[in-house]
Amino acid sequence: MIHLGVVRGLDSDDAKRHDLNLRGTQRILDHCLRYKVRQLIVLSTAYVYGALPDNPQFMREEQPLAGARQFPEVRDFVAVDSLCSSFMYQYPKLRISVLRPVPVLGTAVSNLASRMMLASRTLVPLGFNPTQQYLHEDDLTESLRLTLEKRLRGIYNVEGPGELPLRVAIRESGGRAVPVPDFVLSRLSCSLLGVPAGAIDFMRYPCTVDGSRFAKNADFQPAFDLRDIFQDARRARRN
Repeated sequence: MIHLGVVRGLDSDDAKRHDLNLRGTQRILDHCLRYKVRQLIVLSTAYVYGALPDNPQFMREEQPLAGARQFPEVRDFVAVDSLCSSFMYQYPKLRISVLRPVPVLGTAVSNLASRMMLASRTLVPLGFNPTQQYLHEDDLTESLRLTLEKRLRGIYNVEGPGELPLRVAIRESGGRAVPVPDFVLSRLSCSLLGVPAGAIDFMRYPCTVDGSRFAKNADFQPAFDLRDIFQDARRARRN
């Protein structure tokens, strides 16, 4: 089973989304045990680590999940991730894999990263330009396929073909970064960016991961480089 049913709309009702995601995942885990499912793949996100000023440059899977500290909207991702990690060790006969991919871009995705990339003008905090990582949507699909094929068990970061500064990413996707004083951006983020105020930390501080464990165990190599990713981002903008 590949669990893709987590509600990822950060603008939805927090309490309802948290309840649906956590209870829904608990029910899936219970059914897997009841019907003797052999393998469960859960799609999480690198956002569970949080964007903090003291983050190491490339976080490994052992890094504490601090995403809900400054960004309450991802607390259900942290809860789902932690729940599956707990089941992994309680029920070793159920082969559980938790994937934590970096932000995904492409022609058919709608998420926090794509909202920033698709805006004609993206407000960014003045004085900040953190390193970002991106993954093409087709490479995300391939990572799921490899996890299933290789029968992996454990927690894995999934990174893309490289990293670059946020403002460069916005420019390469065809947009324009507009620096705004930090206190102004925090107040205007919801209305002008269409993202929760807590998401602004991901425009201030890095949240980059080390995906070498997955690359080695799954024999994974991104097929799409950064140029391909932003080319598709520009195509999505035109559409």
